[in-house]
Amino acid sequence: MKDLKGVRDRYQRMSLEDLVDMSTKPEGLKVEVIPLLQEELNRRGQLAEVDRLSNFLAKRNENTGISDLSKKELQLMISERLQSGESIESIKIDLKDSGINIYETVDEDEKKIKDKAFSYITDLRQQGLKEDVINKKLEEELSLNEEDSENMKAQLKERGKQNILIGALLAIVGGVAVAISLSSKGKLPYSSLILFFVGVWRIVKGVSQRKSK
Repeated sequence: MKDLKGVRDRYQRMSLEDLVDMSTKPEGLKVEVIPLLQEELNRRGQLAEVDRLSNFLAKRNENTGISDLSKKELQLMISERLQSGESIESIKIDLKDSGINIYETVDEDEKKIKDKAFSYITDLRQQGLKEDVINKKLEEELSLNEEDSENMKAQLKERGKQNILIGALLAIVGGVAVAISLSSKGKLPYSSLILFFVGVWRIVKGVSQRKSK
């Protein structure tokens, strides 16, 4: 389904009574929208309905053999659903019902998604945008809901910390090597200079990644 974002928006506007009624008739729904319905029901605290839909999906998956798909076939299916606009969280819920961990299945796809999200978040922060605006743009551009966005930002912050630590180590090692060489009037070690500047670059990058408005 191409307009999954539109479906999510429609579910968010629907009354609880209508959503619960839909959950009792999952056979009439397209399978790709059921996780979105679960997502909205879960947000409103209707856990019994979420479980009912999970049971329906589990039985359906037994019939379609999703758990028997190869890793490559699963990756293709997930990639197609991501391209259609479905969020990572929605797909994760769907696959979890079949005992499949999305993060063990789509290592490469997840890395690409994360790298793209990290770069986009950093760029938006450098533009001076507030976090709520960034969340909205992440949803519009990358189909990440608020929970996905916050998870990505937390991971970006952790990556920034790692870059700062690694950068500091490289800068110290490179700087010490340069200082020793200069004090002994030896030849300037260009490899140490490169190491120093790479360290500084990683520190700057890490600080940028850890920034938040």
